[in-house]
Amino acid sequence: MGVKVNSMRVKLFVLLALILALTTNLAFAQEDAGYILSNSDNWQDVYSSSIYGTLVGKGSGFLASEKHAPLILNNLNKQTKILIVTSPENKYTVGFERLAIDAGFVEPSELSFDNINIGLGELLPAEINQFIVIDGTLGYDAISVAPYAILTKSYVIFADSGNIGEVDAYLSSRNPSKILIVGQVDNSVRTTLEKYNPEKINEGDRFSNNIEVVKKYRQIKPEKQVILTNGEFIESEIMSGVEPVLFIGKQQVPEQTKEYIQNSDIEVGVLIGNELIGPATNIRRELGISTFVKFARGARDSSASIANVEGLDLFFLPIAETNLAIESASYNKATKQLEVTYRNTGNVPVYLRGTVTLNGNSGDEQRFGEVEPIFVHVGDLKTVTYVGISLIDQTYTAEIYTLFGETQTSLDKALEASLVLGQIDVLDNCEVDATGLKYYRSREIFQLSVKNIGKVYCFVDAELMSIVINGEKQTIGMEGVEGLDVGDSKKLKIKANLDASDIEDNEIVNAKVLYGQRENALTKQLIKSLE
Repeated sequence: MGVKVNSMRVKLFVLLALILALTTNLAFAQEDAGYILSNSDNWQDVYSSSIYGTLVGKGSGFLASEKHAPLILNNLNKQTKILIVTSPENKYTVGFERLAIDAGFVEPSELSFDNINIGLGELLPAEINQFIVIDGTLGYDAISVAPYAILTKSYVIFADSGNIGEVDAYLSSRNPSKILIVGQVDNSVRTTLEKYNPEKINEGDRFSNNIEVVKKYRQIKPEKQVILTNGEFIESEIMSGVEPVLFIGKQQVPEQTKEYIQNSDIEVGVLIGNELIGPATNIRRELGISTFVKFARGARDSSASIANVEGLDLFFLPIAETNLAIESASYNKATKQLEVTYRNTGNVPVYLRGTVTLNGNSGDEQRFGEVEPIFVHVGDLKTVTYVGISLIDQTYTAEIYTLFGETQTSLDKALEASLVLGQIDVLDNCEVDATGLKYYRSREIFQLSVKNIGKVYCFVDAELMSIVINGEKQTIGMEGVEGLDVGDSKKLKIKANLDASDIEDNEIVNAKVLYGQRENALTKQLIKSLE
C-alpha cells in the first residue's frame, strides 16, 4: 500500500512539474518572442495572430500555403526569436518548429490552442481591456476594424451562437472597459453582451459599417491617407494600423463611399493589390484624390537568377460570391412590355438595378431603368419588366448595364451585355391571391399560403420584404418556383431562423408573390400585408 502511495505522489509531482514547466514556457515564449508567425489555414487564426502580435509590439506574419514556410523563414533574421502559433486541426506545416531550428533560428517556440482567438487573448497584458466583437462568418468586418483595433489597443473577438458562452467567460475575466460590436451578429451574442453596455455599429451593409469605423479612426488620428481595398484578404499593411482601411468594390465604388470621400479631407489612397485598379481609378478621376498601387514586394528567394519582385503575401478570406447573369431580353408585343430576365449564379441573394438602352437600326433610341433595387434569391430567375413601350417594326439591340451587390446600398459590381432584342407575343392570364402566413420556429420556415384564383395553370415564387432578423431588415425568398393548378392552394416555404424577439418584431409582414404562365418569366406580382 505504501509503495502505491509513493508511486502516486511521484506521478502527482511529475504532473505538477509538467504543468509548471508548460506554464513557464508559455509565458516565456510569448514575452520573449520577437516575431509571431501563424501556421494555420484558418483565416480567424491568421487574423488573431496578427492582431495579437501588433498589440504586444511584435512583428507578425503568416503562412499562405504549404510551400510558404521556407520562403518566409528565408526573409527573417536568424537571431529573431520566433513564436509559431499552430492550429491543431488546420496547420499548413507539420513540425514547423523543427524546420525553423534546422534553418538556424535561435530558440523558436510553438504554441497551439483549440481556439486561437481566445487563447491568444488570454495571453494579452492586463492593460489591454478594450474589445471589438464581430461575427466570424465572413471577413469584411474583421478587415474594416483592424486599424481601429490597433490604434485603440483593442483585441478583436469572433462571436457566434456556438461560442458565445466561451466569449462571455473570457470577457468577464478581463473586466473590459469598452466593447464595440461591429456588423451583424447573432441575437444570442447581442443579448449576452448587453450587460457590458457595448457600443454598436450596424448600418446594414459592409460599406456603410466600414465608413463608420473609418470615421472613428480619423476622430482619434486624422490621417489624410487611407488604404483602399475590398475586405477580402489579410495583408501586412492592412493589419499595421498605420492608416484606416476604406472599402471600394471590386468593380464599382458604392455611392456612400464616394460621398464620404467627397465630404472628407482625405487626399491619398493606397491601393493594396492590382485587381482593384478600375474602381481606384474612378475615385481619382471623380473625386480628385491621389492613388498609389502596392502590388508586389522584393523577392525573398535568393536562388533565382532573376527574381527582383514577387507577389504580396495575401491570405484570402471567405466572401459572399455575388454573381449575376442575363438570360434573355425580349419585347412582348401583346403587353407592350420590355422583359429582361436575370439569373443569380452566386451563393448569396443579390439586389440589382439595371439600365437598358434600346438602339434601333434606324437610329431610334430609348432608355429604361429601375429606381429601386430588385431582389433575386440564390439560383433564381427574375424577370424585370418595363411597361408602356411602343417599338417600331425594326431590329433593336439591347445595351444592358446593371449594378448589383449583397444589399440595396452596396451595389459594387457591374454586369454589361449587348444582345439582339427578341420579339414575343404572349398574354398572361394568371391570377393568384395570398391568403395567409405562418412561421414554424422548430422547422425554421415561413409558410405562405397562395391560391390560383384564375383560369389557367400558374407558376409562383415568393418573397418576404423587410423582415427583421437579428435586428436588421432584409428580404428573404423561397428556393425555386412552384406550379399551381386552377383553383388549387399551396403553402410556399421560405427558410428563416427567427428567435422570439424577431417574431415580436414581425407582427405584420409584406409578402410579394411573383407569378405568371411562363415558368422562366414571372412578369406579374402581388404585394400583400399579412399577420
